[in-house]
Amino acid sequence: MNNCRHLIRLYSRPLLLPSIWKRAKGYKVVKRPDPKTLKMPSLADAPSLMDIIKEKIRLNGPLTVAEYMHIVITNPTEGYYMKKDVISEAGDFITSPEISQMFGEILALWFYSETSKMGTGKPLQIVELGPGNGTLMIDFLRVLNRLNYKPNDLSLHLVEISSTMQLVQANRLCAKHNECDIESPYNREGQTVSGIKIYWYNDLKKVPLNFSWYIAHEFFDVLPIHKFEHTENGWRELLIDMDENQKLYYRISGEETPSAKLLIRPPLQADRTELEISPRALGIARQLAERVDVHGGLVLIADYGHEGEKGDTFRVGVS
Repeated sequence: MNNCRHLIRLYSRPLLLPSIWKRAKGYKVVKRPDPKTLKMPSLADAPSLMDIIKEKIRLNGPLTVAEYMHIVITNPTEGYYMKKDVISEAGDFITSPEISQMFGEILALWFYSETSKMGTGKPLQIVELGPGNGTLMIDFLRVLNRLNYKPNDLSLHLVEISSTMQLVQANRLCAKHNECDIESPYNREGQTVSGIKIYWYNDLKKVPLNFSWYIAHEFFDVLPIHKFEHTENGWRELLIDMDENQKLYYRISGEETPSAKLLIRPPLQADRTELEISPRALGIARQLAERVDVHGGLVLIADYGHEGEKGDTFRVGVS
């Protein structure tokens, strides 16, 4: 009993640790860089597009066609749509609005006619995905001006990932425009001669949820795709790999990839041997449908395709 009381007194005393046991701070305060001061590397310092692709293959293995397309299209320094204006007679291709102003004017009249059946359609957001050179929107606004839409009746919201193309569009559409703070939901804002406000975004998700007219002209056909082939072992994905001479080539996956399991859904035509599927396109189409369903408006998608008779529509340009 005396021993028990002795132990209780012993363990009830304050424990005094030697100074050498004192724990130091296990962290270091690091000051985050101000995003406003960050700058893109110069073109001279940036790796080439091919070096980026080859390094990704070396580190992670073969790329899906969708991954390859995403890199080639959106790379900040060498991406196809990021560094130059490609839509013109002097560029790589030309689109319907560049051929005749009637294309944009007819679309504007269709939107107006369909909206008149719903009500006034004001205030109105016009949202264009992939506005190209801005030509279609110039023709669009010409019609709305004739239909007595005033600056307070509408606003323009352009979804464009390329800062180069944003500048091309702004110079054609705006009397004044400027880049916005990195914390702003839009990258650039401007105003037409008549006072209509215009905003640029790099993602549809950032566009305000309001009654809108949505236009996607030759937009979906540039989105990344996964390519599949039907083999004796079932559907297999086409991948992009690198040979011993550092050249890129197509190879077919040995096993069913996650993309094949997720994206290929029956029923399929019995004689179908090739598929091209864009999950990005499916996701954007779903966003548009949900926006119109909840907030009202119209969506017009104008693109070029086929009736399912073609297999391989993907072409790689060499420059």
